[in-house]
Amino acid sequence: MYKEMLDSPTLSEASTLINVDDTTITDDITLTNFDYKKPELKFQEEYSIKDKIQRIIPSKSTLKLILLILGWYLSSALHSNFSKKVLKQYKHPFTMTYIQFLTIVIYNGISHCVGFTNLKPISKFVIKQTLPLSIFQICGHLLNSFSLSLVSVNFLQTIKALSPLFIIGIYRIFFKEKYSKKTYTSLIPLIFGVMLVCFNKTSFNAIGFFCAFFSTFIFALQNVFTKKVLSNYKSKSEKLDKFNVLFYFSLQAFILLTPLWLKIDGYEIITKGIILEEGTEKKVLLWNIFINSIFNFCQSCFAFTLIHHVNPVTYSITGLVKRVFVISVSLIFFGDTVTFIQGVGITITFIGLFLYNKARNESNTEIIKDIPKEKFRIPKRTFSLRHLIYSNSLLPTTNKEYSSVKIQ
Repeated sequence: MYKEMLDSPTLSEASTLINVDDTTITDDITLTNFDYKKPELKFQEEYSIKDKIQRIIPSKSTLKLILLILGWYLSSALHSNFSKKVLKQYKHPFTMTYIQFLTIVIYNGISHCVGFTNLKPISKFVIKQTLPLSIFQICGHLLNSFSLSLVSVNFLQTIKALSPLFIIGIYRIFFKEKYSKKTYTSLIPLIFGVMLVCFNKTSFNAIGFFCAFFSTFIFALQNVFTKKVLSNYKSKSEKLDKFNVLFYFSLQAFILLTPLWLKIDGYEIITKGIILEEGTEKKVLLWNIFINSIFNFCQSCFAFTLIHHVNPVTYSITGLVKRVFVISVSLIFFGDTVTFIQGVGITITFIGLFLYNKARNESNTEIIKDIPKEKFRIPKRTFSLRHLIYSNSLLPTTNKEYSSVKIQ
């Protein structure tokens, strides 16, 4: 399990940044004959106030991270609530899912043309890697859309909180992986909270519940599949970045859904036009679909970018807070209502999610402590004149690079 953590691009990037030691200089030839006492005293006196100000003001990287998280929260909340708005005006979840895949392909193509992303040319390898994901995405998003057409946003988001239960169950049954007692205990409030949310008989919809339930299970299965099957690359050149994965699985999903869409909704739309609910204007519907498609693409971009800036534990916690944010927006700005018992159930569910994240974080910390030091060597940043001469570089970086230069 720790192998997955070490292979994770986010963890490796984080370890490289955190473990660079600029204060420890181990050189083959030490620079001497310079008096550093006066400059050090002058430096401390001149920039002491500036240093205090810099401690108060967040750095550029911190501000960038905050903006990424806020963008992810806002786009996710608006996407979920605009999806519900569209499905109230036009009750065709199949068409909405079909449009979402199409717009992701279009927006990704535009971002490639303007130089924001770099899409690789299509090949057998690309299709082989993304086709299974497109199958998971088709099934998961269709069930999610059907559920959202029948239940509220806060109900759907609460059912999605059962994702840890499915992931642990899949790993335990199929891969025989064991977890700590705290992890299993944290699942109890998750299940109990969801049961309370489903307690209201007047607003409970069985079909909507099962669609949300199986949608969550499919996305959990996709999570396990991508980690166990699609993460074994022979070289870095084979690895697809997140935007390439997003583009190609959406393209394949759109192609695969086209025959079904023509049979279910497409033929009727082509021959009879869009049939709207009473009191709905076509311009308003098209505008809501357009806004929903933009937020759908933005939330995917924010999520994929955030994955590369934080470690998995932080991403999991921000995902937990995101669900709370989405439910809060649906209650405050879009007029969703919950009973007192449902409110208690939502609260207990998120307490269970918090306990689960805490338990997984503690178990991951214990695993890292058990790793032998030989397998967890940390390179230190060093400056060496010999390295400078051999590498023709202005800033030598690691002992590993230095040793490789000497071998050459």
